[in-house]
Amino acid sequence: MANEAGTYRPYQLVKTQLSAPQKVDVLLEETDPAWLLSSYQTSNKKYAIIQSNNHNTSQQQLLNTHTGELQTSLQKRTPGNEYYSDIQGQQILSLSNHQGRFGLYQGKLGSNIQSLAPLFIPEPQTEIKNWYVFEAGIALVLTQQGKDTLLVINNDGDETFRRPLSANGKVAWLSNNGDAAVTSFVSARCR
Repeated sequence: MANEAGTYRPYQLVKTQLSAPQKVDVLLEETDPAWLLSSYQTSNKKYAIIQSNNHNTSQQQLLNTHTGELQTSLQKRTPGNEYYSDIQGQQILSLSNHQGRFGLYQGKLGSNIQSLAPLFIPEPQTEIKNWYVFEAGIALVLTQQGKDTLLVINNDGDETFRRPLSANGKVAWLSNNGDAAVTSFVSARCR
């Protein structure tokens, strides 16, 4: 990423060759000053997500980390529509509000966000606070009235484990370890 002079707004995705670091190719430039660019590695190490977003809208593209190819947008910009995606094998998973409220959706790699099928929709008054993709399933942190719950679902969306993480006013969290192949994870709680 490159920052805009004077504002430090991340606005360009650039490619630099290690053999010729003075040569910089701009792969993507965010020209709207209300939007920021960011990137993150997906659970499938072959891809990274390149995200443009403002305060209530997001747009994402996949970057093939092996070829450097930037693919078309997963969905065009639609005001108020947010989505945050990950890749598991050949499936795309996305936390999105494209059907009105946030839920976890999935589909084949190459699908756009609108065509993804619901995998997990939380109960009313419950939000998905965070989620982590593993080969064996998905760990979600749900929050309802200040209480956090750890929920693990398999790749079909079926619940396999549920446990309270915190009581009212307490803090708990999961942290992504960056390895989707692991079969265990650690959560932390503060008393």
